[in-house]
Amino acid sequence: MTANGLTSIALIGAGGVDCVISTVGVAAVDVQYAVAKASKEANVKLFVPSEFATPIREEDPVNGGKARVRAFLEEIGMPYLGVFCGPFTDQMFDPRFHLADLVGFKWSEGKVNIIGKGDTPGDNNTLNEVVAIYKRTHPLHPLSVTHESVEEAEAFVNNNGVSSIEGVVKTALIGFEKGGGVSGGGEELSNGLWPEWNPRSVEDCVESL
Repeated sequence: MTANGLTSIALIGAGGVDCVISTVGVAAVDVQYAVAKASKEANVKLFVPSEFATPIREEDPVNGGKARVRAFLEEIGMPYLGVFCGPFTDQMFDPRFHLADLVGFKWSEGKVNIIGKGDTPGDNNTLNEVVAIYKRTHPLHPLSVTHESVEEAEAFVNNNGVSSIEGVVKTALIGFEKGGGVSGGGEELSNGLWPEWNPRSVEDCVESL
């Protein structure tokens, strides 16, 4: 899909497309309105909007556009599939990704900063459990853990907005602390549809740091 979606719209309009899968980034989610409309008009059977994280609420200041796109799909009667795979563990904790430092896991410096109490579960682990895994598997590397209150983080976002990457990350971590790090549960999970898929666990990722 191009930045303005025109190429995708032209291809969809030509017909013969059964499914449209969108992988645009957060900054381009609004492109999906036109693409979804073209998909509906071309009788596309299924539209997969760009999600690939956790379910987002409309009031989310960073990713709320994703929820609004889902609402639009329902409004126009476009069948869609939302794929929620949760936070990307490698990017969250692996120091080779710059995001790990921004999230607060500065392993090389022996420092971790957690927003909130850190005991809110995600799909598999709480952030405190991640720290415990690191301490158990890296006994020779001391780790200093600090906690930033949700109120402090929210004050930063309110004062500085979400135009900076730090504001974006703090907003995401505030959401995680409030229970937004869960992709789904029970009957909502579809992992069994692909039994060959066996992703690494959080413990494996952290142990290999």
